[in-house]
Parts: sequence; C-alpha cells; structure tokens
Amino acid sequence: MLKKLGAVWALTAGLLSAAYDVNFFPTLAVNTADQVRFVMPERGIGLSRVRRVERNQPFTLSISIRLREQTDRPLKLIGTIAAKKPDGTAGTGVPETELFDLPAGAKGVFFAKIEVRGVFEPSDPTGDWEWTLTLRDAGDPAGTVRTATAGIQLADSISDARPMDRAELNRFLTNYYRNPRPERLMAALKFFLGDGDAELRKRKNFNPNPVIHGLAEAFRLNPQFHDDLAAATAGLTERQQLFMALIFAELGKDAVMAQKEVIDPQVQVMIGQFAGKNPLAFSEVKNPVHLDMLWMEFFITGKFEPVRRLAAELRKRPGISLADGTAKIKAKQPLTPEEKRQMGEQLIQFSADWSLTFHLRQGHRLAGFYLETIFRRKLLPDPYVLGRLVGILTKAGTTQRKGK
Repeated sequence: MLKKLGAVWALTAGLLSAAYDVNFFPTLAVNTADQVRFVMPERGIGLSRVRRVERNQPFTLSISIRLREQTDRPLKLIGTIAAKKPDGTAGTGVPETELFDLPAGAKGVFFAKIEVRGVFEPSDPTGDWEWTLTLRDAGDPAGTVRTATAGIQLADSISDARPMDRAELNRFLTNYYRNPRPERLMAALKFFLGDGDAELRKRKNFNPNPVIHGLAEAFRLNPQFHDDLAAATAGLTERQQLFMALIFAELGKDAVMAQKEVIDPQVQVMIGQFAGKNPLAFSEVKNPVHLDMLWMEFFITGKFEPVRRLAAELRKRPGISLADGTAKIKAKQPLTPEEKRQMGEQLIQFSADWSLTFHLRQGHRLAGFYLETIFRRKLLPDPYVLGRLVGILTKAGTTQRKGK
C-alpha cells in the first residue's frame, strides 16, 4: 500500500543536531517538492492535512524535521515506518531507509529525501489506520531514536453529493491546492454541467475551457472518481458531452481505455475525433484564456511551473501599444493586420500583469512566494520581466520581511 518515490529535494543548507522535532502526517498536497525547491529557505511552506480517504485515492505521508539548534556534525537519520491496520495487525510499511543526510551547522526545517505515497486497495479494511515513523541517528553511538505517529481513516466512500452553487464552485476550484476537498468533486462537475455553465454563459466573453481544465486536473489527482466520471457521461446534451470528452482527453489514453465500457458511445466518438491529442493543451500562450488555464492549473496543484509561465508573459512586446491602438479605434482609424496582431500580444502582457496582481491581492501568497523566487534567483533572465515582477509584488503588498 505504501511505496517510496524518488527524491523530493535535498534542501538548501544545513543539518541537524540531536535537538530536533519531527512532523509526520498524511496530506493530499502534490506540490511539496516545488515548495521545498522554490519557497524554502526564505519562506515557510504550508501543506494541507487529510484525515479521511477512500480506496484508490492517492495520498502522501509527509516527513519533515525542525532543527532547533545548529548541529555540530553531519547528521544522517535512518527511518522506518510501521503500519497498523484497524484491527491492530501489521500492514505494509517502509523498511530502513536514509531519510535525512544533512551537513554540520544545519538549522531549520528539512524534508525527507524521499516521498512516501500510499493508496488503499480494494482488499484493505475500512477504519482507522496508523503509521509509526522511527528515526535513528546513524552517527549517535547511543542509538537514540525518535518516533512520531500519523493516522488516517479509510471509508467506503467520501463523496459529498449535496448540491453546489457557483460561489462554492469558485471556492472549490481556486482553493483546491491549499484546501483540497475531493469529496465535492462530483458535485462540482454536476453543477458545472448544468446550472453552472448556464449561469457562466451569461457573462461577457465567457470561455468554459479554464473550468474544464481545472476539473480535469482535479480528476487527475483523484482516480478513485474515474468510475463515477465515466458513468456521468450518460444522458447529456451535445455541449455537455463535449465537456466530458475534453476532460477525458486531458486525463489521457489510459484513463479512457480503463473506462471504455462505461463512457457513453457518443462521448467516445468525440474523444476519437481528437485523434489522441489534448485539444486544450498549449505550448505557447496565445490569448488571455490560456492565462486563465495556467491559473487554474496552479489553483488545483499549487505547482511552480504555471506561475513561471504566467510571469514569462510579462515580457515586453514590440509594436503598437494598447493605448495607441485603442486611440486609433476610437478615432475610427483602421488597424493593419500587423497592428491587430501586436494589439493581441499587448493584451496578453496586460492581462498577465493584471491577473498576477489581482490573485496575489486575493490571498494567493504561494504564487507571490514563487514570484519572489523567480526575481531573487533570476529564473527568468529578462531584466524587463524582473522589473515588472517588482512592481507586481509591490502593488499586491506581498513583499514582507523574511519569515512573515
């Protein structure tokens, strides 16, 4: 049920002495590695905790330590994880593994070198599961150990089918990375396919692709609901069928093949017309809708890459400015095809600046921390982009003292 995955990241500097605290808990977060790499050590990171899951739902056992004092020697911590089933018998654990290898002089918070991910299988019994982490200091002749426990409840189903409204759909999608609520995923899909799409279509220039992309990302993280997703393709309108086909196209060929006996035939025809490609995928931002899709990817996963791509769109564009182009339009002076193209490019830059400022002001501090790192480490080498980042961080009021 548990398995080790590759290295998370060897944190920046420093290591551990005998005085350390252990933090061990289950989480649904999928951005631990990005936070460790792009937020620490300048900022602290935040991970949600999960207390209840169902079978086939992936989760991670987060392992970190806090060194209260600088260690005077290199520190290697060897860990084992023992599992206990609801009936008290032993479950699948993790054998002795080197979890921390820190140099002398380290102090602060460090995450284990490996991630331990788990998923309950159909044969696993429901009830309260518990894991005990034991850390042994390989350099301590006395063989001192530290232990910590983590628990989770396995349920037959976590789904919460209560009706959803547009306000909750917005909260569900835009806060998923920091407060994942997979139990509401099917309710979110049902609302969007029905009243949600109808309401949103009343808005000027509404495009459903960002919401579709967000739902697809959430279903990617929650394969335990793929059976329900496939069953929901029946009895839909043509527009709803297209939305479902796009979601499955984003999930990929394996997800489609696993549900081919359940997915509605007409939806399968639509998926087939995509010829194995994801129609919503893009390598280059060509319009503001692509920016919204990058934001949706960040909202669901909390990962660094969509924020980096958003920041990259701050680059300076040559040609006519938005102000000059707008003035020509107001003066009833026709724009040339090249000027129209340039106006479109300028609109992307303007929209990227506006959206970064807006969402940082809405409280998405992690995105601001990523932008700080892009600036500090010059991960985008364009001086113009870095200057715009300073302006955005200042306008959004996210530049704060270290540790705040």
